[in-house]
Amino acid sequence: MILTLVIISAILFFIFFVLIYNRFVSYVLSFIAFILLVGSLFMLVENDHSHLGMTKVTTEKQTVIYSAGDSKSPISMLLYQPIGTNGHDNVYIYKAAKKDKKPSHTQTDGKTTNKVKLVDSDTATLEVKTTRYEYKRSLDKFLFGIGGNDKEVVKRVNTFNIPKEAWAKLSVKAAKKLAKEMQNPSKAQQAEQKAAAKAYIEGKMKAAMMADPTMATSPSRQAALVKQATQEFQTMAIKQAIDAAQKADK
Repeated sequence: MILTLVIISAILFFIFFVLIYNRFVSYVLSFIAFILLVGSLFMLVENDHSHLGMTKVTTEKQTVIYSAGDSKSPISMLLYQPIGTNGHDNVYIYKAAKKDKKPSHTQTDGKTTNKVKLVDSDTATLEVKTTRYEYKRSLDKFLFGIGGNDKEVVKRVNTFNIPKEAWAKLSVKAAKKLAKEMQNPSKAQQAEQKAAAKAYIEGKMKAAMMADPTMATSPSRQAALVKQATQEFQTMAIKQAIDAAQKADK
């Protein structure tokens, strides 16, 4: 509407100043049209520059997020892609739903800040705090809304709350390297892992039988313990590999 007002006032100024022969009437009407034109232009510039007629409104939203890595891995992954060199503009990658085939990522609009917090929780969440410019009144929106700046984002803060025991933060580059190493370990690494796993499981079995000698006569309980110890060792091995990848990535 404000653009329409600018155009109309400019046309009226021309008509009143040029086409009206009565000089007194012409000057008075031209002056009114000129004031209207200048006022409209001023409000248009102020809306664009200082957001005239608008106010800042902050909203908060929290959602559960899921690992961007292999869903079968006992350690979930929050990945990030470095942008620039200061580390403040990293793009974080995650899944918004467990069944999503394509991961989601944070914005790269220059108005977004990302934070990562390690928390004592079983669930990873993303808290999004967004500040936008919104029109104060319907009249303001009617005047300036044609500019399409209603709900314009001023700033956005994404806070990732990830369980410190079950999640890890890793760059995309380091994650790819880690996956490659774990999928194609050397023969020496395989032998070392096999020996370490055997020693860990035997240690768990020995400690359990010392605590409860009746386990020696229960194959089912022994099998359950072996399965549990194997899962524990695998999780521990993955954590160690992730820790090594994180250190190498710094």
